[in-house]
Amino acid sequence: MIDRIVKFCTNPIVRLLFLVFLSLIAFVTYKITMGLDKSFIILDRNNLIEIDKSPWSIKFLNFISLSELKSIADVDSAVNNFTFFVSTLFTIAILSINCVINMIRKNKYDEIRAIFPVETVSVNTVGVEDIRVMASYYRRADFVAVFSGDFSWIAVDNEIKKIIENLVESNKIRFYSSKSRNVVAGSLGREIFDRYLPFFHFNSPAEFKASLVKMQGGAQYLLYNRRMTNEGLAATERSEVIIFENKHSLNEPISKLSSFVFKLSNPKILIMVCGETGAGKTFVASQIQTTANAQLISVGNYFRELTQMAGKNPQSRDDVIHVARNYLDRFGPVALADSLISRFDASKDTIVIDGLRPPVSIEALRTRFPNHIVIYVEANESVRAQRCTGFSLNDMDQSIDVMVRPVATSPSVIKIVNNSHSTENLKKLVSENIIGRFPYLHQR
Repeated sequence: MIDRIVKFCTNPIVRLLFLVFLSLIAFVTYKITMGLDKSFIILDRNNLIEIDKSPWSIKFLNFISLSELKSIADVDSAVNNFTFFVSTLFTIAILSINCVINMIRKNKYDEIRAIFPVETVSVNTVGVEDIRVMASYYRRADFVAVFSGDFSWIAVDNEIKKIIENLVESNKIRFYSSKSRNVVAGSLGREIFDRYLPFFHFNSPAEFKASLVKMQGGAQYLLYNRRMTNEGLAATERSEVIIFENKHSLNEPISKLSSFVFKLSNPKILIMVCGETGAGKTFVASQIQTTANAQLISVGNYFRELTQMAGKNPQSRDDVIHVARNYLDRFGPVALADSLISRFDASKDTIVIDGLRPPVSIEALRTRFPNHIVIYVEANESVRAQRCTGFSLNDMDQSIDVMVRPVATSPSVIKIVNNSHSTENLKKLVSENIIGRFPYLHQR
């Protein structure tokens, strides 16, 4: 903004137009003061001025006068007032222009910044210096909302990564990506992506690259990175960081953007624990639910409720499986996903679903909740058969287990092989593969 003011004030065409404007004002002032011939003023028989028949200068004086011109004395008074007003205006204008020119020549922009709360920082190395300029605000921030694309810049610069890490640990940052989950994961790498996952919003409609920074005490800044390409014999790209502060005329748009960001709740983390009968998925789901203080939804319990509503025995596995198969045949796996979503607790940031089998249901939930983790618990058939106390695996169990097997080959699925009969061993597997890998589950 300041650069634009400098360019505007030093533009030769602007200076020429300003001189023309001053010349016009000087001409009008002369014609109404020293150039006014009172003999041309039309008077009626009572020596009162007939404004409509008098020269344009008298009409103009009558228009700007505080009271209507009626006599020659009124004209003299109006001329004196007009002369004083124009002289004062000229003096103020010249002094103001001189002050601005002096500020520009001496590179003193403090006075301009007080009026226009915008400044720019030129950047030579695009993708490095501009990020560091923004990071200087991140370091002192109470909260940061970052709008970007694939966020590859986090993994490139160690200094930035450290600042981001501090904000993540203190839960003071949110990432809004215009890209999909898979694109961001590929740019950041699996380790960084898994750690920052709960703070991401994917497929954001806001495709600009900017940062909203809130400081303690209420000060807010909107940092916008603008890149410009100069076309010529050798095309070059330069960049600048534009810094908007929430005062004067910019208070309203920044406040609206801030309200939009803070109204968005933390994106829910959806953890789906899948596997065949007797694999140990319920134990794994309960361990995660306890650690993350999450809501646990059991698909088995859901179908047991439907079985009881259908007038059948909810304790009979065959009856429950029969009701589940009829439900899926009649309504489809997407309807099952919708029914589970309707049971989500709005006050919980983490939801754990135990025992979801149809791959279409899992995919429907993955699409609606990009911040998801899919866990597949597996064990060989003999081990699973020994765990199924009170019932034996039969053809009906096999029919529902067949549905879930393709999930094991889905992308980004975490597998836990649970062939041991020791619950302590399974706890260790959960700790190493889930809790240790996603430390934010302790913070939820």
